[in-house]
Amino acid sequence: MEEELSTNKKPRTDRDGKTFNKRSQKDAKYGHGGKKRFKKSGDAMSSGDLSGFSSKKMKTGGGGAKKRPGKARRAGAKR
Repeated sequence: MEEELSTNKKPRTDRDGKTFNKRSQKDAKYGHGGKKRFKKSGDAMSSGDLSGFSSKKMKTGGGGAKKRPGKARRAGAKR
């Protein structure tokens, strides 16, 4: 009985008559995978780039935004 089952199975073929292998088809479409983790970890080039760094902005808290007045001043401004 096992021999009959094994002989009835034919390899799947695509339009060209080539044997169809699902794994090889997916590998051809998406690639074989690759490194999945730590993609955002810094390297020497990105860590050494200080073009967007400003110590003045860091010390003053951004510099652009004005501080919110206190509660008493906000209440007095409404009147």
